[in-house]
Amino acid sequence: MRLFLSINKSGMSVLMATHDFDLIRKFPQRMLRCENNRVFERNDYVGS
Repeated sequence: MRLFLSINKSGMSVLMATHDFDLIRKFPQRMLRCENNRVFERNDYVGS
């Protein structure tokens, strides 16, 4: 994760796919979530 954060801080976008919501909560950045063939922005989804 340090490498991803360093790359992101230098101005480059980082795309990471994960099922680990605890990890996502530790590093709150922009998040998109796919569920039932739909894409939701971080605050637009219902469920978790």
